[in-house]
Amino acid sequence: MGSPTQTWRTGSPSRILSRMRLDRESTGGVSPWGEAPLWALLAVWCVITRLITRVTYLEDPDSIRFALAVADKYDLTALQPHFPGYPVFWAIVKPIYVLTGSFSVAFAVVGGLATVLLVAAGLLLLPGNRLRSPEGLAWTVLVLWNPMVWLLGNRYMPDLLGAAVVLATVGFAIRAMREGRTADALIAGTLFGLLGGLRLSYVPFALIPLAGVAWSVPRARAALFGSTVIGTLVWFVPLIAYTGWEPMISAAGRQTVGHFTEFGGTVLSESISSGGRISRAIEAIWADGLGAWLPGRHLLTAVVAVAVSAIGGRVLFVALTTQKFESRDRGWSAFALRWLLPCVVLYSIWMVLYQNVLYKSRHVLPLLIVALLVLSIGAVEVVRKRIGRGIVASGVLAYALVAMVLVAQHKEPTAIAQVVEHVRVISEAEPDLTVVAVPLVTFMLEVQGVDATFVEVDDREAMALLNSDREAGFPIVSIGMRLENETPETKSTFYHNPFVNRMWPEIPLYVYTSGH
Repeated sequence: MGSPTQTWRTGSPSRILSRMRLDRESTGGVSPWGEAPLWALLAVWCVITRLITRVTYLEDPDSIRFALAVADKYDLTALQPHFPGYPVFWAIVKPIYVLTGSFSVAFAVVGGLATVLLVAAGLLLLPGNRLRSPEGLAWTVLVLWNPMVWLLGNRYMPDLLGAAVVLATVGFAIRAMREGRTADALIAGTLFGLLGGLRLSYVPFALIPLAGVAWSVPRARAALFGSTVIGTLVWFVPLIAYTGWEPMISAAGRQTVGHFTEFGGTVLSESISSGGRISRAIEAIWADGLGAWLPGRHLLTAVVAVAVSAIGGRVLFVALTTQKFESRDRGWSAFALRWLLPCVVLYSIWMVLYQNVLYKSRHVLPLLIVALLVLSIGAVEVVRKRIGRGIVASGVLAYALVAMVLVAQHKEPTAIAQVVEHVRVISEAEPDLTVVAVPLVTFMLEVQGVDATFVEVDDREAMALLNSDREAGFPIVSIGMRLENETPETKSTFYHNPFVNRMWPEIPLYVYTSGH
């Protein structure tokens, strides 16, 4: 041990403590895991609230594929789930399902834990790096009561966990560049490798910060590359071993080509203009993500819109007109946001062109998270003034109420789930029932055990045979479209709130029963 003289020569205790404090500030503060009781309370809250609001029905085709993979059999070739198979997500959900015997419980537990991880990942990019910091508190509130985050925490999908991992990847990469620490690069690379087996479509969001590490921190290149390879091999090797090389390549080819050119809602498979796609993406962030106002929505959403606009405007004003933003927390916020900007740009291009943002708002989640980070910083600035406190308080209250309404509505079956049950009732009374629908709908009916003859609308030969069925008096149910030159006996329309799930919020169903 050093002598008192040695301690004095290196600096007084007060100076040493002061330097330690500055060092902590320059690296973003203490580890978020240091506030153990708060984190434990947060985890309990997230898991319990997601369990209370869990979804006990199959709400859309994507959810069915993941439910089948967990509760039935993991089979990439049978699209349970579709390529890349999301083996990391499956490996997390499956043990919980085995323990609980309920896939709705398993997905809800993972959704709750993913919410906690998202909070922790965001703290890497905020001043103080602590849950108790003003920005940390604002960020936590915005995440916990965000409508999209909560809804995705209850869905049978990997999006929320993927968002937490990609945000953590970016956070550690930015810290590696800021501090030059190899350990941060090692963690960033490992998480990035795992991301491919968790949410492949989020990979573009993290590319630029990782490239920045490789360029600006030469001593960390080997660690970054090696950890990325290891993180990838952890899930890729077992996937090949289980599926087989040739079946996996075949499944990958079919899904990739189909996604980009046929059914993926991309710029190549849809006739909607680029302007329309951009508009839809903005709407998804503004309305679906933040719960803000659009024509026809509740007045509460207008309160959210005012608060978001005021806080966002304040951040922009401070960033453009003063040096305050650069000087705060020794420039950490400005440094982090400068690196987040190209992440947003690259991912936006990828999402607008090659993701189904038209019907699946969940693809905007990485962009929404950046917006929440900015708003959390802005909220701290705004509450410094009395009028700002009122704006923030009313905005948060409206924000939370909007989320709770949407979550409550999410517990009720979606339109397609209602259709499945309605057709099931008809099929039990009509043993010779024929159902006409698009392939995804017939898939949902078949896997849920509806007993009928299924005809896909793009099968011209099968559609031509419907006339003979009609002449024979066999009942026909047409979902989503009327049959040409036919008058239905009955028509029913099924609804759900599109801000809960954009896929098929309104589905008409036609029944043709002449001859019976």
